[in-house]
Amino acid sequence: MFWHGPPLSRLEQLCMRSFVANGHRVSLHVYEPPANLPSGVTLADASKILPRDRLFKHAKTGSFAMFADCFRYRLLLEHGGLWVDSDVVCLKPFDFPTTEIYGWQDERAINNAVLGLPKGHRLAQWMNDVCERPNRTLPYDSMKMRRRKLLRRWLPNSRSRMTWGETGPDGLTEAARHLHCTGAAMPFWYFYAIGYTNWHTVFDSSLRDNPGLVAGGYGLHLWNEMARRSRGFDKNGQFPADSLFEQLCARYL
Repeated sequence: MFWHGPPLSRLEQLCMRSFVANGHRVSLHVYEPPANLPSGVTLADASKILPRDRLFKHAKTGSFAMFADCFRYRLLLEHGGLWVDSDVVCLKPFDFPTTEIYGWQDERAINNAVLGLPKGHRLAQWMNDVCERPNRTLPYDSMKMRRRKLLRRWLPNSRSRMTWGETGPDGLTEAARHLHCTGAAMPFWYFYAIGYTNWHTVFDSSLRDNPGLVAGGYGLHLWNEMARRSRGFDKNGQFPADSLFEQLCARYL
């Protein structure tokens, strides 16, 4: 996990505690330690993976998500292991007979919120290179993307000007197809039973009559970026007692 910014909200604390409760060792990579770190979570120095002067916000959205994408690829390339985002809840231990752990978010894309790879894996190497050389033309780039990259070569801060998704699910999926890695991708219900268009249902009573929707999964992505962009949404708010979020909080916090 990586964190940079305000104090951890209930959402991040829930996710971290859920992995600890399920027996996982959790390392949170930071440049500055948050004051409200959940018990059982170990801090790690992010500068050992990428120097702080490499930190950037996405030019259009102001989000650190794209930097976090690049951070995970470098970490996995150099050390291997299992990466999970700070908005993924652990529903049961991630006990898999493989070190290649990633899943489809829908029929179109593989998400990188849960990403396990052995050290030096070709997928981590490819995506790390995408981050290091954001204007390099890739074999599967469309003509529109080729023109965009050509233009970016004349602009400063190329990484922050990457289009949303180049280092995320869209880019990872294209790379996985190119490298013939899609066969290892796990079914969507392992980690993404609730899609990003329905992210809000975790926080209201929508799932009250369908408690089995996520029962078979190993984790659940809570789509923090969608919440961040939702005007007026408070991750520290109190939600209906019968919401999935509050039920998970009662279980883990």
